[in-house]
Amino acid sequence: DEPTATSPSVVAPEGTVIVAARPDAGVVTDPALRMAIEASGLPWCVRHEASGVELLLVPAGRFLRGASTDDPEATADERPQHAVDVKVPFYLGRHEVTQAQWARVMGDSPSFFAAAEGDPPQPVEQVPFFRAQEFARRAGLILPTESMWEYACGFGHAGPRHGALDEVAWHRGNARGRPHPVGEKLASPLGMHDMLGNVWEWTSSGFAADEYERYSSPIDARGRVRGAPKVVLRGGSWFDPPKRARATARYATEREFSAGHVGLRVALEVR
Repeated sequence: DEPTATSPSVVAPEGTVIVAARPDAGVVTDPALRMAIEASGLPWCVRHEASGVELLLVPAGRFLRGASTDDPEATADERPQHAVDVKVPFYLGRHEVTQAQWARVMGDSPSFFAAAEGDPPQPVEQVPFFRAQEFARRAGLILPTESMWEYACGFGHAGPRHGALDEVAWHRGNARGRPHPVGEKLASPLGMHDMLGNVWEWTSSGFAADEYERYSSPIDARGRVRGAPKVVLRGGSWFDPPKRARATARYATEREFSAGHVGLRVALEVR
């Protein structure tokens, strides 16, 4: 039963068009994940009209945020694990925001590793937090909280990665000193590419090293630390060692920070 571009039972969120109403079994291979997506009553894959970003549905649920006790690469700020509620579904970019999508919305090209005409889609990089926020605002999208990001990244698999390191991520050991076109590595169970490696991705969450110690009951994934001087990046990058390319890894940095290994992935809230 192949997915279709239109369906009488689902309606595209405002500002989007339906690419596929139902999940493609060749992408979302787990039947349980396909059932969870279809149970939402929302289309699986949509294209955001203002930005051109393709978005995939992340169904609601509950997950354990943070690293397990048997993860030897985890750091103290990733523990203890605690329950987080994703109370409503949301959409997340299938890929990192590309240079072409950035130019479409922002009208400029900040990337150090600028793509030439005709090149495969390259991730935008050298983007500080405030400009990432501005892109999302202008497009009518948001930056995900780090809880939303981690939930989507870890959905449907156990452990810190959804496959063998070199199959899922561009990192310091295999990237040959630069970012790569989006979508070349193995997709996550939900169908997102490059959640791990390639470029770091800004979240909307402020950083607190002891944040995870505060929670003994489930929290809302949309909540975030406010007033923190640093913001959380997620996913690791081509510049970083493999230990950064993990679903639970957190990296705190100043809002003004920009580099050739820092980009973004955007989300769309369902209202």
